[in-house]
Amino acid sequence: MRLINPNIPNTFWNWRNVLTTTLLAIGVAFSAMAQYKVNGKVTDSGDRSPLVGASVLVIGTTTGTITDEKGNFNLNITSETATLRITSVGYIAQNVKVSAASQNLNVALAASALNLNQVVVIGSTITQEKKQLGNAISSIQAKDLSKVAAGNVMQSMQGKIAGAQITQTSGDPAGGMKITLRGAKSLVGSSDPLYVIDGVVMSNSTTNVTNTSVSAGAAITGQNRMADINPNDIADIQVINGAAAAAQYGARAANGVVLITTKRGTSTGKPTIEFSTNYGVNQLRKRVYITDYPKQFGTPTLRLNTIADSNAATPVRELYKTLVDVQGGKRYDYQDNLFQNGMSNDNNLSVAGGNDKTRYFTSIGFLTNEGIIKGTDFKRYGGRVRIDQKLTDWLDVSAGLNYSNALTNEKPNGNVFYSPINSMNITNNIYDITARDAFGNLQPAEPTRLNPMSVIEDFKISSETSRTISDLQVNIRPFEGMKISYIIGIDNITQRGRVFLPPLAYATSGAVNIDYFPDGYASSALSTTLLMNNDINLSYDKKFGKISTTTMAGYSNQFSRGNYTLAQGRKLAPFIGTVGGAATILPPLNSIAVQDIYGAYIQETLGFNDILFVTLAGRLDGSTAFGAEYRNQFYPKGSVSYLISSSKFWQKNLEKIIPQMKLRASYGQAGNTTGIGPYDRFSQANGGSFVGATYFFSSTQLGNLQARPERQTELEGGADIGLLNNRVSLSATFYQQNITDLLINRQIAATEGGLSKIENIGKAQSKGYEFTLNTTPVQTSKFNWNLFGTLTHNVTKVTDIPQAIISITNSTGAPSFIIKDQPIGVFYGTYYARNTDGTLLLTPDGLPQPEKGTIARASDGAETQTAQRDANGQPIGSNLRKVLGNPNPRYIWSLGNTFTFGNFTANILLDAIKGMDVFNADRRTRQGVGIGNVAEQEYKGEIKRGYIWAIYPIEEWRIDNGNFV
Repeated sequence: MRLINPNIPNTFWNWRNVLTTTLLAIGVAFSAMAQYKVNGKVTDSGDRSPLVGASVLVIGTTTGTITDEKGNFNLNITSETATLRITSVGYIAQNVKVSAASQNLNVALAASALNLNQVVVIGSTITQEKKQLGNAISSIQAKDLSKVAAGNVMQSMQGKIAGAQITQTSGDPAGGMKITLRGAKSLVGSSDPLYVIDGVVMSNSTTNVTNTSVSAGAAITGQNRMADINPNDIADIQVINGAAAAAQYGARAANGVVLITTKRGTSTGKPTIEFSTNYGVNQLRKRVYITDYPKQFGTPTLRLNTIADSNAATPVRELYKTLVDVQGGKRYDYQDNLFQNGMSNDNNLSVAGGNDKTRYFTSIGFLTNEGIIKGTDFKRYGGRVRIDQKLTDWLDVSAGLNYSNALTNEKPNGNVFYSPINSMNITNNIYDITARDAFGNLQPAEPTRLNPMSVIEDFKISSETSRTISDLQVNIRPFEGMKISYIIGIDNITQRGRVFLPPLAYATSGAVNIDYFPDGYASSALSTTLLMNNDINLSYDKKFGKISTTTMAGYSNQFSRGNYTLAQGRKLAPFIGTVGGAATILPPLNSIAVQDIYGAYIQETLGFNDILFVTLAGRLDGSTAFGAEYRNQFYPKGSVSYLISSSKFWQKNLEKIIPQMKLRASYGQAGNTTGIGPYDRFSQANGGSFVGATYFFSSTQLGNLQARPERQTELEGGADIGLLNNRVSLSATFYQQNITDLLINRQIAATEGGLSKIENIGKAQSKGYEFTLNTTPVQTSKFNWNLFGTLTHNVTKVTDIPQAIISITNSTGAPSFIIKDQPIGVFYGTYYARNTDGTLLLTPDGLPQPEKGTIARASDGAETQTAQRDANGQPIGSNLRKVLGNPNPRYIWSLGNTFTFGNFTANILLDAIKGMDVFNADRRTRQGVGIGNVAEQEYKGEIKRGYIWAIYPIEEWRIDNGNFV
């Protein structure tokens, strides 16, 4: 008996019937042909040097091989006549007809800056030649990934993709990394692209199994699960930035798609063994400034960070004007106690080989990476196996298995008092935090602050992740030009997390909220995630004279299930670090999320004289997360690619100046399903108990049966150009994205039965351009110099929202808002009062002050603000606010150089961002408690006494330039 969730369409089970029906419908007779051997050599047409690793493939089959270290190849042919396709990265492909009489072939490939004949992955099992694509696609080869000694795939991708902003969201050595392609696309959902590895749809969720749930701030930001993938196993990565991916991944493609292909075996007949190891050092790039000046604000017995303003006998503003000597005359730099030089080591071993029938690749790897915070590290063990088996001339199968086990030791981070860095920043540095009592226990930094070293030594936060990614692929070629492929892929993740915060005997008299449990806390969390996708694709190629057609169609189903369980307790017994030793068991958490996404597509590409290619496609997608009325969504796509340099006019007049040029344009729509969870369309209830009876109460967020995917419509155009005898390639792309049905968590009147509701009521727009340059200024037999660069410009703004101003909750305290006609997440807050000439309007004491005046608010929340002055010209009224900065970069650029001299290679990569602002929370921590550089200036009388108190409420003071190289 099989139980199926009645709320989920039965499409998850139908793939078996689809596959069975398809296979039974194929009945074609095949005749075996006598075998003969063809051998030859592939060289560079310029200097006639041998091309190592060039691909030699019999067109219409999977029979193929690669050239050896001398450029030679041998191949068994089973057809009386055949056509070999010979390709190598960076060269123009050639087709060579062979027969039994073909021996000792000499094939010279010409350099190609654009790689237009390169076959790239555009879907689960779908490939297409680059020259046929009307949209931009970025390709990263294994050799480019290996230039960066990084154990994380995303770190290896930095600076190599136009249109991508790759940022580190956590200092954790496992690291939170995030990719945003062409700007943020959602307000409540994820802007991360869809990740697909060897046709398997991957989970990149950052499920937090080490969240102590002690603070409203994020205790642990979570790891990026791409850390489970070993970059050394990757053959290439294709990145599709925009909606042109809609044909294969419509409802999930609005944020772009990252398609990863791993390494496979070769048919060279002998195994190839490779071993690599690298060592690295993680260092703190720059310390924050900590003063050692022997004075402080306050009185000898009353310091600023030990009081609450409302209960202070002496006003805090007066304490900021009072200087006293530091007790003992010594200040400490706690950074010496928190940071370390972390060592990293990455070891990889692979064995690859095979013959015409069977190819294999297997690898094992071990990575260890220590963080710059003491007590943090990340270890990853893993192995990968890939077997490709040719069963007949028309049928082959491939199976892959990747297993990884990741172990981490973490420390809290984010805007919580018990993180090591934050604890350091909010503690007056007049205490010796290394002091211990008679039993060896660390002492409090002061009565109301947690000793930063206690976090390092006493807090135990760890997690373990076991992950298996596996797939089975079947490829059938029933007759010439026809290909049927099927794949089943599984991504299975199990995460276990443990947190132990020991009881710490700190005084409670007069203590502020220190954001942790001084009586001890323990938690144990388990998260399991299962993603299963079934894809079946059909493609048929046919030529009619100068016209070629490629017809594709397919069906896919993705099933996902997530389970999360958290047990937690406080008031721990001495020497007990588990939840079972807690006197108070906190409410447990448990959630289950099940979702189905399914769809079908059809795509037609027409080629004219191998110069002009026109593609039309459509996809119909459905998801169980959305109401029945809006469950199925249609996503169209169209594109044009024109190899203008292949036209007779161009070859006659312009070929010597510009050897290659492709013009392209595309239009497409795609969706984003991450904005609403599997059950968010329903108004949910929570349970509780009262006087022994069970009761239910409704959630403050109402459901919405009309919720649907956010939709992106994109128009893109560009050109790919090869110059200087194809030694220089330049790609330019211009785009505009209009996002509709933007999901917003709208505030509603309490009379509706709740406080908020998810609705599709927003719109946004992105505009920008992307440039990629690749050139080889010097190329000789002994020395090569390759130069690579990217430039990206993007502006994303909200064009329509029901409320003029919407606050974004975050753990940093940054004043982030959604405002109409402004970029997403702008900083909106209080600002300096200024004179008409732009200079600061000072108080009678000569100190800066916030702008004040009247605020009129419309029904939609729009604010009309008017500055006011009293008779003396001083600001009066309420504090006014304005847009202070933009956290979204306007420009992203990179410049890379590779120098090769013999067997020695040197790589230099610059990665930069310009036009971005950041919120510097440090200005209200280190300066406020008197340990920063501005506080020191006030101690020394270099700035007016009381300066820090005066600017403390001015948020403009905390906005910093975020540009970097």
